[in-house]
Amino acid sequence: MWSTRTATVVAATALVVAVFGSTPLGHAAGRLVLPSNSVGTAQLKSSSVTGAKIKDGTLTAAKFKSGQLLTGSQGPKGEAGPKGDKGEKGDPGAQGAKGEQGANGEQGVKGEAGAQGQKGDTGAAGISGYHLVTSSSQGPVAPGQKTTIIAYCAAGEKALSGGYATVYELKVAFAAPLASGLGYGMIAVGDGAGSGMVYVYAVCATVS
Repeated sequence: MWSTRTATVVAATALVVAVFGSTPLGHAAGRLVLPSNSVGTAQLKSSSVTGAKIKDGTLTAAKFKSGQLLTGSQGPKGEAGPKGDKGEKGDPGAQGAKGEQGANGEQGVKGEAGAQGQKGDTGAAGISGYHLVTSSSQGPVAPGQKTTIIAYCAAGEKALSGGYATVYELKVAFAAPLASGLGYGMIAVGDGAGSGMVYVYAVCATVS
């Protein structure tokens, strides 16, 4: 008896769902027969879900196979965005390796000769007419005897240097060109056991 009543209720509910469809009454009747989350892949017949039964706007592109959705035409180019903020200065890079020395360049073309320069001014006259002038003591210089000997240059000449010569020992107090440049002088005192002549010479020249 209970089975008969159950079958009758199911049949009546199915009739209400079939007649009223998506009306509130039809939805309520469907929930009595099919509890929530009770229908899965195993309960659906092949091709039972068609496009007409799918609500518009409920499927996303991920639900379609590759190539099923047509690619739309490319949209217009968007406007350039605003200029971004200036980035922070980066850290300096590591120093690169030293490059190899380059090959020598070709020799350049020889340049043209420059114009001849102007003639320079005449330089000052140099020294000319070198010669020696000699002088000697009046006689042999004895030990302890003082003597002064000067070798004079000719007029217009100057003594550039000079010297003396003797075979006996002397104590020389002075031997140099005169401050006036007129000759070479010497002041000496005989020293030793013997006596002899003393000779003085001056190197004279014309200095312009």
